[in-house]
Amino acid sequence: MKLERARELYSDYAEGTLSPAMKLALEQHFDADTEARVDYDEFARIFAVLGDSAPLEVNVPLGFRAKVMELATAEQQRRASAPRSLGDAIREWFAPSGRRRLSGGILAGAAALVVAGIMFSPAMQITGTNTAVIFGTGATASDATPPTIQSVSTGEGTDGNFYHYFHIHLPQNVPNATVNAYVLTSSDQITNASARETDAHPALSAPTPLTNDVEMQIPVALTKRPEAGSTLDMLVSWYANNDPSQSKTQVVFTPFDVADGGPATAPVANGNFYDTLRNIASVYHVTVIADATTSPTMTAAGWASGDDVGNALNTVAGSVGYGVRKLNDTTYQVFEKR
Repeated sequence: MKLERARELYSDYAEGTLSPAMKLALEQHFDADTEARVDYDEFARIFAVLGDSAPLEVNVPLGFRAKVMELATAEQQRRASAPRSLGDAIREWFAPSGRRRLSGGILAGAAALVVAGIMFSPAMQITGTNTAVIFGTGATASDATPPTIQSVSTGEGTDGNFYHYFHIHLPQNVPNATVNAYVLTSSDQITNASARETDAHPALSAPTPLTNDVEMQIPVALTKRPEAGSTLDMLVSWYANNDPSQSKTQVVFTPFDVADGGPATAPVANGNFYDTLRNIASVYHVTVIADATTSPTMTAAGWASGDDVGNALNTVAGSVGYGVRKLNDTTYQVFEKR
């Protein structure tokens, strides 16, 4: 969690009005970052002093209020006309707020993302590839490694929010590793680490250790109904604790709501590999898990209208030398061939 984001939560935390999930996320941030704890303690000290202070009556010069209102109006107009950066848009999207429940099961209200505390359970690895359907000429079962992001499930959390649960496993040949994860807002955050650190939303309060006999579940809830056809995108990376050079990065694109009718307009192919995979996840209402340790340098092909999802993915993946594996009826893995 970035310091700027944490500071947005200080007042609600001090007043005890944060949701349980956000309170837990902020406290985990304090546990992982002592400077953030010191920063909040300083805020809390000032907050307490101001809260205990009696209001003062002050005589102000004639016309003072009108001048203040004039300056405030001018500042509002300046901000409204100024170009909004991607960072501004993300801060608006992730701003904390109240929530209300819609009949369709999607949470709405002013924009807010809730990343609840991670959970662990005994791992049930996908160990083989023989039962999966492999698409593409020259692609075989031995080409596909077990995905780190093995599935995405949905359900209502104990706080009443509707969550997507990202199920994370390590390969069986990696005894233990350190895991990091981000909720993404653009494809450049997949290939550009600096953009990811600056603009993506951390899904873990800190890099987290994981062993290959345990599954990590990362719950994410959105409290604003997204546009039809939107996807929830997460990048997960790990490096082996006994050999940091052994590492892997994968990204997953999963629909927010499979019943939302799909995108309002057909996506336009732009040649970007990951944008194209996201479009397929949106149009066909499927979850697409893709390797991202290295990224294709070639332009990705588009897919033909009327293709089934397997052929669409195979056309796109094959154009950059990747393979496609069907994990189940709604989940596909796009892998870099070994």
